[in-house]
Amino acid sequence: MFQDADEDRSIRYLPAQLAEDVEAWIPAVPSSTAPLYLQRSQDVYYWYTYLEGSQAVYFQHNACAEMDDVPFWRFLKDMFDAMRAAGAQRLIIDLRRNTGGRLESVGSVLGYLRVYPEYARQGRLIVLVGGNTFSSAVYLTSLLRETAAATLVGEPTSQGPNFYGSFRETLLPNSGLEVHIPLVFWQSSEEDYTSAIEPDVWVQLSSEDYFSAHDPVLERALFGP
Repeated sequence: MFQDADEDRSIRYLPAQLAEDVEAWIPAVPSSTAPLYLQRSQDVYYWYTYLEGSQAVYFQHNACAEMDDVPFWRFLKDMFDAMRAAGAQRLIIDLRRNTGGRLESVGSVLGYLRVYPEYARQGRLIVLVGGNTFSSAVYLTSLLRETAAATLVGEPTSQGPNFYGSFRETLLPNSGLEVHIPLVFWQSSEEDYTSAIEPDVWVQLSSEDYFSAHDPVLERALFGP
């Protein structure tokens, strides 16, 4: 609600904007009590844990990029080796916080699923998606569904499977503004030109879920997508 100098009041709805500095945000839920998907910073681009009671591996993929300490290909090999050794029955890939990055990294995930084909089957590969799943993460989502029989759980992605990407930064000479010009049209589907990828199983994450440290999306993936 706004009030002007004459004390006239009005209601206006303003869209929320993501801060450029993610560290400026203070989590409302402390990591000690947060659900699994909020327990680590988005700066940790990839990590996994074995959920023994569910015989599932939870793999959070937060950015299509490389970490200095562990190359992505090495991380994937270690994870898939550990899955096979533990007898894990399902792989859950969480892309809900992945806003994109290097499209080339998508091939690494698909490549390892070809090496470990037991997880590229209906019911054994589950991908969690939502409104922050963007760019190369959407491309990965589409290919996992089309080539690895992945079941998508959550909310629609922020864009469709076919889009322009691989940006080049250009400085406008008169205004001095920096713009990103897409150079490549990335197409992961020959038929789907919609503005979002719809999940196979819709599960909406509410503010009540967030503040109560509840993750209905992962719960649905574990106990019956």
